[in-house]
Amino acid sequence: MRFSIVLIATGLVSAAVIQSSPTWFTTTGGRQQTAKEALRDSNDRRLNLDEEGETIRQRSALTEDVAARLCDGQLTLPEAVDAIEPLARAAPEWFHSVRLSYQGFSQVSPTATEREVITTYLLHKIEQRADQARERGDTSRATTISARRVELERRAEPSQPFPTRIQVGTH
Repeated sequence: MRFSIVLIATGLVSAAVIQSSPTWFTTTGGRQQTAKEALRDSNDRRLNLDEEGETIRQRSALTEDVAARLCDGQLTLPEAVDAIEPLARAAPEWFHSVRLSYQGFSQVSPTATEREVITTYLLHKIEQRADQARERGDTSRATTISARRVELERRAEPSQPFPTRIQVGTH
């Protein structure tokens, strides 16, 4: 009973303090923050997320374009790798996740070079394009794309192990 009264009294005092406070505030990271500061911080986080989203969209568009041109024979494999290398350097966290994905599925060795990982990534992108053509019912295009992938694998460095199908979901 006594505990209930103390709990109710504490709740009433807290409510009175909150009601009488001229500034709404929260505690984040050990400091008090006004509503205006919290809104500004929230907007900053949103802008950062928007920038990250745009970066991801641009990277995806570039990798898809390179894969399409590689697939259609407009680029050689070394040219396509050269086109992707700057992305790997500009977004090391993205490239690290790509590397870890392929290592986890034994698609590349832990000692694989950046170019070997990019080559595997591009061959995976080509296989995705073949799968998309199959899903659309365009078996002729899927066969052409798969043949191109086999051709590219044969021209790649023999030290690189390439599976016939890559089952990794990377962006």
